[in-house]
Amino acid sequence: MDVSSVTERSLESDRRKMEALFDHALYNMPGPPVPEEDRLLKVKPRVHSSDKSSQMWASVTEEDNEDIRWNSSSDSHPPWLRFHLGISRWQLFAHRDQNMATLTQQIATQKVVSAVQKSGGTQLKLVMTFRNYGQALLKPMKQERDEETNHNLYYFSDFERHNAEIAAFHLDRVLGFRRIPPVVGRLVDVVEEIKDVTTDRKLARTFFTSPGTAHSPSLHHSPSIA
Repeated sequence: MDVSSVTERSLESDRRKMEALFDHALYNMPGPPVPEEDRLLKVKPRVHSSDKSSQMWASVTEEDNEDIRWNSSSDSHPPWLRFHLGISRWQLFAHRDQNMATLTQQIATQKVVSAVQKSGGTQLKLVMTFRNYGQALLKPMKQERDEETNHNLYYFSDFERHNAEIAAFHLDRVLGFRRIPPVVGRLVDVVEEIKDVTTDRKLARTFFTSPGTAHSPSLHHSPSIA
């Protein structure tokens, strides 16, 4: 039997189990409405300046404020903005958030227009910017999923597992906390989606182009990125 077909069947079975779990009655119990003051982001009303004071903003009455309402269901907002507008002090997203499928799909497929290295930390991380102005943090795959870490390796030199946060995201959803940002796996073209679009000179210097015609530029940090 073909290995790829077995893998596809296994993934399909896991997906159906996840869907059945989220369709269970315990996962669909109505929760209390989230008050507006518990929202992370709120659009401030438009304030008109006053000529009475030239040194500070003058206070205005309620009649001077224009009520502007943004909501997470507006079709005019990109998925990443709808996600941010839905963040509250209790959770990052709702249980049956219809925006989540679109958001994760765009993170995995949206065209990358910029890539720069994020400073800090011990591992390579890239900030990827998409054409809809959304951003994602990319952590490259440095070892296979079933590869065991050498027990003689110094603790702080251990590679971060590229799928660790993916697993944490789904486990967090299963447990009903919903406090971990969306994480997906993605295949990245090192040349077109990093080298050709980066404005980071330090990152650009890490690329090596083989003098032979059969080899493409590679990234010293990670020849395989997912």
